[in-house]
Amino acid sequence: MKKILKKVIATVAAFAFAAAGLVVAPKTAKAAGTTVKVYVELTAGKTAEYYKGNVWGGTASVATAATAAKPTGWGAGTLPVGDAVTEDGKNYAVFTINNADEVQGFQVVGYTDGADNAEYQELAWNSEVVAQSNGKAYFDLTSKKLFKDAAMTQEIASLPVTDVLSVVGTITDTGFDLPGKTMTKNDDTYTITFKNVAAGSYTYKFLQSAAEYSWKYQIGKDNSFGDNTANFELVLDEVSDVTFTVKVTDVTGGAGLDAKQITAVEYAGPTVTPVKDNKPAEDNKPAEDNKPADDNKPADDNKPAGDNKPAGDNKPAGDNKPAGGNNGNVNAGDSMAVATAIIAAVAACGIVVVSFKKRRQDA
Repeated sequence: MKKILKKVIATVAAFAFAAAGLVVAPKTAKAAGTTVKVYVELTAGKTAEYYKGNVWGGTASVATAATAAKPTGWGAGTLPVGDAVTEDGKNYAVFTINNADEVQGFQVVGYTDGADNAEYQELAWNSEVVAQSNGKAYFDLTSKKLFKDAAMTQEIASLPVTDVLSVVGTITDTGFDLPGKTMTKNDDTYTITFKNVAAGSYTYKFLQSAAEYSWKYQIGKDNSFGDNTANFELVLDEVSDVTFTVKVTDVTGGAGLDAKQITAVEYAGPTVTPVKDNKPAEDNKPAEDNKPADDNKPADDNKPAGDNKPAGDNKPAGDNKPAGGNNGNVNAGDSMAVATAIIAAVAACGIVVVSFKKRRQDA
């Protein structure tokens, strides 16, 4: 009998919660990050320790057992060293990149410890690596291309350069995260406005096709082009609306992947419009002396007699106000109360039934 009672209560409870819209869907676990291994075949006279990896973007990182100090010209810090791996008679420096789906860029950097600067550095990534590599990508130091196979016959081809232009930098609410804030395109002119930007100092730059090529196509300070341009700078003395307008005057052209690559622009800096307070100035309020003199107010005898006010019977009858049951606003708390009451009632009924049957059995 207890089992029957439990089933009844469980069934009614499930029905009550469903009716009240309180059934909660199970949470979905977040998928683990993608891992991609980039293989760099060693050139004559070089060891795996000569090659280091430099990755950036989101939480992407290179998993390695060893690191080396950056070249002195790169400042403080370290870079991961390639792991020495031999496969099918070939020697590689291998870089295992975790959370590869967040990579914005990856460089293969070659130098000996203590060097003033890198002897070799090349971007070894594109937007298609994760989708096409099946967990492995082979980077050819000569052609500077990525391949799916060790024989380097199946290229992981880059996507065409798009005509999308975006802004990155401290002027945006996403900082230097890619792909940045997309500008509106109208023929050969791109615009974007940031509202109510606080007073302060800001840096920014423009990027073309950032979703496909990360930082490769930059437009930086002095309208310079490249993959490592200086940032534009902006100082605001007060809260302002800031509008950027960039006019494209030339592109690469042709039919190649980079046919739409921007090569020249007209840009003379943003348009800055201070945001003014719209409330009237204090001096514009009416002077105190302009208010009517007390002597001009109507005499007490001129006010309407008390008998002229509407009779009490003319006010709307109390029955005309909306009934409380018609408001239609039943909240989650009311639904829970109803569900609880139903469960309690069913439980009570079950107890009565059990008691009744027990008495019959005792009789």
